[in-house]
Amino acid sequence: MPRLKKIYICVIAACFMIGCINHVADIVNGGPFPYTFAPFGFNVFWTALSVIDLLVVVLLIAKLRAGLIFAAIVMVLDVTLNSYAIYGVGVKLAFWPVQIQTLFCGFVLGALPALWDIAPRHSMVEANEISA
Repeated sequence: MPRLKKIYICVIAACFMIGCINHVADIVNGGPFPYTFAPFGFNVFWTALSVIDLLVVVLLIAKLRAGLIFAAIVMVLDVTLNSYAIYGVGVKLAFWPVQIQTLFCGFVLGALPALWDIAPRHSMVEANEISA
């Protein structure tokens, strides 16, 4: 596997892990549904991201294609729901984190075609062994 593509996958996995850690920290500090400033449906989704983000990381490692697809779906949903929360419902979310998240969504979607050919239906571990 080319080094640059490994770096892209590591960046995607690291960002999802950061998201997981942030959501877990919110739950630890505020209880199972800590986002009381937002309607309950948003609260449930953001809380569920603590598990969903971790699942993306596991899939990126174990089944690369599935992880890439799931990463793209999660990011599109997250950016869409956060944008709706801000502009449709009027939830007061911090501006810059949502902008950075939107940029990351673009990175995931843009990297997906370049990463798709790395390991058809194989794990990252298997792809690494194949290219060695």
